[in-house]
Amino acid sequence: MKAADTRAGDLRSWFQNYPFPQDCDGLWPAALKVVEARGFPLSSSDREIAGQAATGDLAQLVSAGTKTYRTQVGGLTSSTDWSRESGTRIRLTATPAGPSTCRVRFDVVGGGVAGSETVELGPDWELDLDLLRVLDPAVATKLEAGLPPGP
Repeated sequence: MKAADTRAGDLRSWFQNYPFPQDCDGLWPAALKVVEARGFPLSSSDREIAGQAATGDLAQLVSAGTKTYRTQVGGLTSSTDWSRESGTRIRLTATPAGPSTCRVRFDVVGGGVAGSETVELGPDWELDLDLLRVLDPAVATKLEAGLPPGP
């Protein structure tokens, strides 16, 4: 447990201060693909942004996921549907951090598919690392070299 806590703390420290060297609109499709690859279903319109086929109207109607929308500060946000496996979902937020840079946060929301209450569980910094692997594999490799083994 100690190595996992150390890894999580190291990732948190790094990503809280790291702006991805791309604007939010440019990296958003990759961020959506990262959460979907981890088993979190995207809304129909977000599937299209990620370059995939949209789901049908009925699937969208019963989905708890929200489509991407622009935030007041010019960033982007969206929520996935519930993962049937973990009973959690992800709220993604991309916030401009300067010219052509963006910070991304993947917050885990619990409560389960059938749960009546949702619980904010905090960020999953491993998803930021997954995004870094896609956007800048060389930097991701350097970062991982200094981390305890991950999941």
